[in-house]
Amino acid sequence: MTARNTAKKPAQKTSASQAAAKAADPVPTEPEKPAADPVPTEPEKPAADPVPVSPAPEEAHPSPWSEVTVAAEGAPGLNLRPEKTTDGMPIGSLPNGMAILVGPDEDGWREVKGAGWVLSEFLA
Repeated sequence: MTARNTAKKPAQKTSASQAAAKAADPVPTEPEKPAADPVPTEPEKPAADPVPVSPAPEEAHPSPWSEVTVAAEGAPGLNLRPEKTTDGMPIGSLPNGMAILVGPDEDGWREVKGAGWVLSEFLA
């Protein structure tokens, strides 16, 4: 029988400089792959020119309301009535020179927008 050398080798001690050198070694990485060729796409189409929209002529949709001025000569103002009649009590008074919005003339009366009725003859 042959004797085998079963003696253990003494453990090698690593110096601090050897450990630092080993840590500084870069870790091998895979080489970067070249970027893939871009997928061809259709060129962007320019946006269609907007269709010009002209404002509607004022005659097409005239407002039923017009601005007038109270002009009750010889009186401090003009009576505002709930209906197209001088019967009954007025619901208010509009001073001379006041600008108001009124509807079209109806039998000598005009509706004051959101308020009541006045006689057309006292408006300018």
